[in-house]
Amino acid sequence: MLILGACQSESVQKESGLPEVVEADIQLPEEMEAGQEYPLKVVVTQGEENVDDAEEVVFEMTNLATPDESEKVDAVHDGKGTYSITTSFPKNGTYTVQTHVTARDMHVMPKVEVVIGEG
Repeated sequence: MLILGACQSESVQKESGLPEVVEADIQLPEEMEAGQEYPLKVVVTQGEENVDDAEEVVFEMTNLATPDESEKVDAVHDGKGTYSITTSFPKNGTYTVQTHVTARDMHVMPKVEVVIGEG
């Protein structure tokens, strides 16, 4: 049922001439320790096409223990729809990593939680 709904939605998009939605897939190392630098990546696509012309891609990292404090870092375009930063997390804990992607007149903000160290 879900697959049918998704196919039907794509069909309606194509028939109406509306562009496909821009999607952003956040990719992080499986394990990270406080104080060490790691690459964080997001792959931006629209349908089957890599988005290499995003207007803005920003990573925002927030420690859930201090939600009013966050760090935002502009990403660098690496090619093939991939945008990245290198960053470190100052202390152990649970963080959210959210990307703010503006591309092709759309804005998406996917978010993932990551545990640094033992949390």
